[in-house]
Amino acid sequence: MSNPISVFRSLCWKDAKAVMPLVIMAGAGIVVFNLLVFVGSLVAGSPLRADGYIMIWVLMPNLVALGAPALLVGGEEESGTLAWLRTLPVRWQNIVDAKFAVSAVAVIATWLAASLAIALLVASGVVRLRGDYLELTMVLGISKLLFFSGLLLAVSFACAYTFRSPITALLALVPSITIIYLFAMNLGEYLLSYQFRRDILGRLESYSEPASTAMWIFVTGLAISLLVALWVTQRWLGKRRLTRPAGAMSLPASISQSIQEPYRPPMIASRERPSPIRALHWQQLRQARWPLAGLTTMGVIALLMIRWEEATNSINALTPLAGLALLVAAVGLGALVFYGDNLNHRRAFFGDRGISPNQVWWTRILSPLAAMLVLTMLAVVLLYDERGSRYLWVFLPIAFACGQVVSMWASRPVLGLFGAPVFGMLCAVPLSLFFDAYQDYAWTAILLVPVLLFATWWICRRWLEGKVDTGFHVRMIAISIAAVLLPMVCVLGHRIATTPALNNNWRAKAMAATAGIGNSKSTTVYSFRHTSGYGFQWGQESGVFDLEQNYDSLADLQKKIRDDMDDLYSSSITNDDIAMIFDPNKAGWEMSPAEHAELRYMTVELVLQRIQHVREAAIQYEADLDDLQARAEIPELSVVALLSNQPELFGDDESVAELVDMISPVELRRESRIAALLSEWRRYQPDYRRAMKVPTGFFAPRTFAGILLSDSRMLGVEGRRSDRYLDEFVRVAWNQLDNGLPMSGTAEFKHRTELWKQAHAPYYGYWWRASTLQGWTKNHEMDLQELRKRHTQVTTAD
Repeated sequence: MSNPISVFRSLCWKDAKAVMPLVIMAGAGIVVFNLLVFVGSLVAGSPLRADGYIMIWVLMPNLVALGAPALLVGGEEESGTLAWLRTLPVRWQNIVDAKFAVSAVAVIATWLAASLAIALLVASGVVRLRGDYLELTMVLGISKLLFFSGLLLAVSFACAYTFRSPITALLALVPSITIIYLFAMNLGEYLLSYQFRRDILGRLESYSEPASTAMWIFVTGLAISLLVALWVTQRWLGKRRLTRPAGAMSLPASISQSIQEPYRPPMIASRERPSPIRALHWQQLRQARWPLAGLTTMGVIALLMIRWEEATNSINALTPLAGLALLVAAVGLGALVFYGDNLNHRRAFFGDRGISPNQVWWTRILSPLAAMLVLTMLAVVLLYDERGSRYLWVFLPIAFACGQVVSMWASRPVLGLFGAPVFGMLCAVPLSLFFDAYQDYAWTAILLVPVLLFATWWICRRWLEGKVDTGFHVRMIAISIAAVLLPMVCVLGHRIATTPALNNNWRAKAMAATAGIGNSKSTTVYSFRHTSGYGFQWGQESGVFDLEQNYDSLADLQKKIRDDMDDLYSSSITNDDIAMIFDPNKAGWEMSPAEHAELRYMTVELVLQRIQHVREAAIQYEADLDDLQARAEIPELSVVALLSNQPELFGDDESVAELVDMISPVELRRESRIAALLSEWRRYQPDYRRAMKVPTGFFAPRTFAGILLSDSRMLGVEGRRSDRYLDEFVRVAWNQLDNGLPMSGTAEFKHRTELWKQAHAPYYGYWWRASTLQGWTKNHEMDLQELRKRHTQVTTAD
């Protein structure tokens, strides 16, 4: 032991063995997570969002930076290795430097592994980095991440040397690293800013001019100096920890050693003996009260910060950390459940004395679970809204359940603190991929919690008896997989149970009604798409363009309108042109009121002719449902609104009456709608797609009315469910066309809308963006009747 190099090498070997499980766990998390998401990208058929990849890339190395000091200092304190090192003739410098060197190498190795994984995914096209994520992969972004990892490693060692309890050290680390990092980043940004050059240096430069190279070198030097200062600080704290007597620490023992000394008999004996349950409760509170209070407080503060940001719509530098702190608090509460009993195998005390495993399990989980329920109820109250974040509270009990599983499962107590986030992420990856499709069912993820709680209750007896063997691990793995699969099975079971039965009689009727489409030689589907009716609402401001930019003169515009009347397939006059014609602020060419009224009349006449043409084409199966909606139904709504609300735009009442007479009659509207609806349904059927040689490969999409409903990648149950609900949607719409359309907002209208929603398969469930047969309501028919009645009376009176 006299050779310093040999001593240092031996210490490094010892510390490397101690930290190796954490590095392996982080590496496994990187590999498994990226493999799962890679499979998810194959199923999706396109690059997925980069959030998860960036999270793993950043989180895993920093998890090692966070956990290595706790393992090498806190873990050795628990096992007695640190006290044993104090008795050896080893210089404290070798001990401290070996721990820091091994931890630094572990962090760098994890960074390299995570970077290699994301580089392979980017190169293969699985993930696409954009915006802020792309900036993170640049030199400046990587420098910031490495700087944070260095800060985290140094501050973690400082807290580990200061506090004897690893949990207390972690609680102290959160505010410490937050304050130091924000101070460093804000100082660096200020030194590189225009305000510093103007106010402090007195330089008159342009605001957009970047900082000089010398200033960048100066800021980099300050960052390195801060890292060196923190390294020196943790080294001094390590010397203080290793050279001073064990009882000489200045911090109160109740704070720094609450987990280390969980039980102290009372000085004065009570007259009555407490029950075993009461004693076990007291012991758990005694050994975990300070970490329990700290984690609960951290979670409450994080919730209040998130709520404040949502209420004020403000951007706070601490807000991104609040969500992470909330999850850390939830996982930490779970990790506290069996942490104290795992220290030095204290659980053997209960096993040797025949204490009931049920009593041990219940008393261990009650206090952390109560704190978790408080956080969950606060999250429900503070974060619930109708915009999609209503299920955020579900993640808190899930994180807690994952933490309590790992706290029993981990062979070393400190390792359980850092294994809990990794285990939680491995559970969350398949669930997040699954519920990305089934967003309405996200609340069912809560089913994971009772299964994981049952896991620790079920295996508690083996744990107390010290039988942490292969059977123990197999049981834990099996029930963890079952917990992840349970929400998926329940969701798919519900989807199967709520799939409508196949209506063979109606399908035969619909097939017979569309028999002509199979023999039609002129199925020019999408032939009218170039003059889509979607666009600005007529009669309002149409944007920045005006007619004088697109046409030479008023006569030129009128000629184009007449040409389109002669050739209704022409696209000279677009929907944007029509919107500009009805723009009250863009008359153009200094038209007189009479000229403008005549132009509007010609335009509406063209629109009504197009509507008539499309409806007639739909009856002949030459226009599909999307064409009917885009070029007939929606423009007709706009025309009726103009004629009803702004008849003065067209001059006299006689002109308005002429336009009203041009509107398609009721029977033509009904027949065109039925023909377009049924022909669209017929083209959607697999046998028709095969006959028309429509692609049916792995990524073949299936659209209805131009809207993607499903594709061949979907599970069989989802494709079948989508087809059945589409049948019901078409059946109900057809029945309403024959027997009378519903009023908007009625039960019949809502039922039709719900069927349309259910017809969308997962990944294509953005049904609120899609048209649900606009204009197919009794409201529109009544508006038309009122319009005809009004102008028929006017014409009769004249």
